[in-house]
Amino acid sequence: MLFKALFEISPDALLVVTEDGDHIELANKQVEKLFGYSLSELIGQPIEFLIPERYRDIHRKHIARYVADPHTRPMGMGLEIYGKCKDGREPVLDIQPSPFPWGKGIRILAVIRDVTENKRRLTALIEEKERSY
Repeated sequence: MLFKALFEISPDALLVVTEDGDHIELANKQVEKLFGYSLSELIGQPIEFLIPERYRDIHRKHIARYVADPHTRPMGMGLEIYGKCKDGREPVLDIQPSPFPWGKGIRILAVIRDVTENKRRLTALIEEKERSY
């Protein structure tokens, strides 16, 4: 049960998603804190449950490409992914998906970080620099 212990103590939000990238199978407490949904509200839900409606079609296309070629995508790739929180917030997220063996198949472990504040600071710096020219 080392996996479960490490899963729960991670400072990052962690999701385990089915091999097809479709449904949430496990989530840690950090996911509850980030999105505001209880674990019982999340387990079994489609992954799009955590994506704003206007981004769901494009997200499905990204998932399909990823499932066709599962690989670890490192953090910091510059992709802007927006989440959907229970309270209506839409944080900017950095997500690192990684395939891992699970029984006779694989699952996708998604490490999720809220980078909203980092994005806000970067945008402010860029705007400040542009004003100084």
